[in-house]
Amino acid sequence: MDKSIFWKHALVCPIQGKCAFTRRQPGFSLLEIIIAFSIVVVFALGIIQVLRQSGMKGETFSSEHFTAMFLSQKVLEDINHRVVENPHYFTKLIHTATGAKKPIVDGQHPFFRLLENTSNFTWLDSSEDKPISSDSGSIYQQLKNFQAQVETGFVVDPSTGQPFQNLIEVRIRIFWKDPVGNEQSYAVNQMISGLNEDALGGQVKAQLPPISDDKIGKTLWDSLASEMNPSSPTLNAFLALNHGDADVVKAFGSLLYAVQVAASLTITLNDEISNAESRRNSALAAPDAKTKNQAALWQEKICDAYEKKSGLMFSLQGSIQPALAGVASRSLSAAAIGSILSSKIHDLRVAAVDGIALIERLQLNLTAGDEAFTKLLNPPYRALIEPRKVNPIVRRMLDIKKMRALMESLEGKSTDRLTDLQKTVQLLQSNFAGHEPAFLEYLYYENTMVQSPNKLCAHYGANDGLTAVTARIMGMPSLCENIEASLRGIPVTGIPTLPSTTASTTHQNDTPVH
Repeated sequence: MDKSIFWKHALVCPIQGKCAFTRRQPGFSLLEIIIAFSIVVVFALGIIQVLRQSGMKGETFSSEHFTAMFLSQKVLEDINHRVVENPHYFTKLIHTATGAKKPIVDGQHPFFRLLENTSNFTWLDSSEDKPISSDSGSIYQQLKNFQAQVETGFVVDPSTGQPFQNLIEVRIRIFWKDPVGNEQSYAVNQMISGLNEDALGGQVKAQLPPISDDKIGKTLWDSLASEMNPSSPTLNAFLALNHGDADVVKAFGSLLYAVQVAASLTITLNDEISNAESRRNSALAAPDAKTKNQAALWQEKICDAYEKKSGLMFSLQGSIQPALAGVASRSLSAAAIGSILSSKIHDLRVAAVDGIALIERLQLNLTAGDEAFTKLLNPPYRALIEPRKVNPIVRRMLDIKKMRALMESLEGKSTDRLTDLQKTVQLLQSNFAGHEPAFLEYLYYENTMVQSPNKLCAHYGANDGLTAVTARIMGMPSLCENIEASLRGIPVTGIPTLPSTTASTTHQNDTPVH
């Protein structure tokens, strides 16, 4: 694979001499916010008077209640925005939202700033994002007696009683005291999903889920014994006829399933890529601006397809690797693989060779995906992307680059991809400096993560997590080579006869599983 793919395409952010990432959109000043907030309070007081005059004397609505509603929604909005723009913030939120009560004003509360991270202030300079202090005037007097409490808790799966590691409930409560000194409060809750990086190791420590027995059984019948037309093409039925070591047979069924699915979906996604490339080129050549604007959408579809292919190759290999490792560590024999498999040695050897190629196909698709995203973030496509899509596209590009760098680090041969990744993140930091504080926070974290191979590996769970799974996948070619070599020494035998009690002529599906 070519190195420096990203820099070969040169991620050039400037468009018409100006940085595309630092275009400032209209915002509001602190004064405008204070005026707007005052209008809300006055309006709320009017509602309160109407409620009281209408006979709802039992209710304890006050201007403070409406202020608390505003504050709680503002805190919740900030949290949602940060999680969206900075996926690392989800883990930070779990750590820092401990339920401590802190004042809203004077920058004492980590979850509240008046101007921070709302949709209207995406492009404000960080210097404008100031806490509410005594210099803020009347708004300080209105808010100085309010405190906020933010805490999180994992949502529990009702079917298992175990917590979801990537789903939390955020609980926000605003406190104040009424005129007679009684503490009042207003609360709002919301479930938020994200990636809990603390669980990166635990989530994948037990490896990715293996291929199901149903899929293995159907694949074995369709691939190796379709002429028998069993009425019930289950794994148990196959094992009963084939005999052999069940774990060995299942491992070969998993391998057959993986290479067939990889081949089938690769053809489908390659067709999608070819179609998208054709539509993209036609859009670029169109004379009218409306059609030309579609070019970025088609380029994004190309990126989507390469992401899917890469994810497919990774998950398939991660799912079958443990079973193949068990087979590769032992000496295979006709008795171990069983009678049907012994009659299909050639098919099994072809599958092993295909298994060797899976890691190369993963790396090729990651490279192609990297190139596709780089192209999308460069002219002429960059100017055609909707502004709201830019940050997610950048994150997706960096994820692919990190996976490439992680695999390179595990190979231990060079650090070219990691060096390119470092330069990319630093370039993005420079372009976003002073703008979009939540996204810039994400880039700073990324920059820290990619400073060395060890830090990158540690972030992804080191010996327990995604790093370990990736390392095992990198060893797949060696496993498949050993298996293929062992198969050469097994003599080919005749296929056994299916007992008449299990035969049927009604089974129609004798095509490979896709």
